[in-house]
Amino acid sequence: MLYLIGHKSIPLKQETISGKCNCCESINSVTVTVYQKYVFVFGLPFLPAGKTGISECSVCKQVLEEKGMPENIKSEYQQLKATARIPIWMFSGAIAFLLLYVYWQYQAKIHY
Repeated sequence: MLYLIGHKSIPLKQETISGKCNCCESINSVTVTVYQKYVFVFGLPFLPAGKTGISECSVCKQVLEEKGMPENIKSEYQQLKATARIPIWMFSGAIAFLLLYVYWQYQAKIHY
């Protein structure tokens, strides 16, 4: 099904952190992933809509969202989130809309 307006997420950055899993106590098995959410219009990414993330243990497969992460994992996640950059292509819909608007304004001045 084709959606005209919606939102998606893409992974920005992923890192295995030092320390141990709080569930199974395995060492260096937790991977933290930062995702970038964005809004799309007619399939074009329009604007970024915030970052989110999860942690996943490779041994016990426990997955935690940011609010459920223990402090040691959450601090590593916050550092990774701060270094994750938003890709420029996520603004392509807004840039296309702005260029189209400028073009329409230019055409309106020519014809009047």
